[in-house]
Amino acid sequence: MIKLQVTYTKKVPGPEQYSSQGYHVGIETEVSDDAVKDPQGMRERLASMFQEARRSIEEEIANDRSTQPHQEVHPRFPSNGNNDRPVVRDNGELISPKQMNFLLSLSSRQHGMTVEQLNAYAGQEVGIDNVRELTKKQASALIECLKS
Repeated sequence: MIKLQVTYTKKVPGPEQYSSQGYHVGIETEVSDDAVKDPQGMRERLASMFQEARRSIEEEIANDRSTQPHQEVHPRFPSNGNNDRPVVRDNGELISPKQMNFLLSLSSRQHGMTVEQLNAYAGQEVGIDNVRELTKKQASALIECLKS
């Protein structure tokens, strides 16, 4: 079997000044080994999957804007008062190796994210756009976001 995977990510302006909202979808399918005999068919299948991913994201964006025009970008965390990144208070101890492994596994297996996409998601959710720079508390918060 051969695995075909398509991901599509789009970032749009958020409801607050200087904010943005990210959307991500991943589609995966398996085809028989005989599919390599028809490269044009595989390209068409990938193109179809990509178009479906793009359509899905565009629909999601349209639905979000029409039903929740004033949605908070970081509803899980308090604002610092400057419409900047969210504030997460902790002792500053960096992410543990166990948390890092779990975070990478969870984001990859359940959400189809690459490390780059996880970094972007971390930036949206906890205000730190490099998972290696997360504190233990921020890592825990990001793990909870990915679980929900």
